[in-house]
Amino acid sequence: MAIKIDSVTARGRLIPRREPYWHKLATGRYVGFRYMAAGVTGTWIARYWDDAQRKQIYKSLGTLEEYADGRRFDKADEQARDWFTHLGKGGSSKVYNVAGACDAYVEHLRTEKGESAAEDAQGRFDRWVHGTALAKVELSKLKREHFRKFRTMLIEAPVTIANETRERAKDTVNRDMSSVRAALNLAFLDGKVTTDFAWRENLKPIRNASRRRGLYLERTQRKAFIEHAAPDIEIGRAHV
Repeated sequence: MAIKIDSVTARGRLIPRREPYWHKLATGRYVGFRYMAAGVTGTWIARYWDDAQRKQIYKSLGTLEEYADGRRFDKADEQARDWFTHLGKGGSSKVYNVAGACDAYVEHLRTEKGESAAEDAQGRFDRWVHGTALAKVELSKLKREHFRKFRTMLIEAPVTIANETRERAKDTVNRDMSSVRAALNLAFLDGKVTTDFAWRENLKPIRNASRRRGLYLERTQRKAFIEHAAPDIEIGRAHV
């Protein structure tokens, strides 16, 4: 006989045991609640039957303590169904987060484009991704809001040069976003996540962001440049 786990009252009646109590969502798809000791918060688990591998696949959903008791079953149900959809579309059963996608992209660049490109991307990820809350988010749980906030953070981050604070150049922001977008796109192509919906719009480049970079040399600077130039350039000395 099935034991209910979909309400706080029902879970309060459970007898502690190691084996989770399972609630069937569909054939081969279950959400479970493991309650191992009285007074200890239980943990939620998703269970999926993989026909190709002919075995059960499990994913821990955690305690879900960030939600009120009465909402935990609904959140476990939602997260389990999202995972089942991910697997059904051919997504990997392994758990990948944003930091892992960035690390994999750096290694990809190191192989495909060399050390310089890899180090450039690594520097951007170290500044803007690693050590942040975004880094820990599983790829399958990414939402548009994550990258709406990320884009805003990149744009609004101040830059201080010679004790002067100014806005970040938009083309610099674009280069930072481009690295993160490329890392996530690679994860998408590798099947680590089955949709790019979360970042597709909010990591698009800022339009008309490129700037002309001009440099004007003063008269004394022009003279010094010519004096140290190769002999065939000194023909311009009279026009300085």
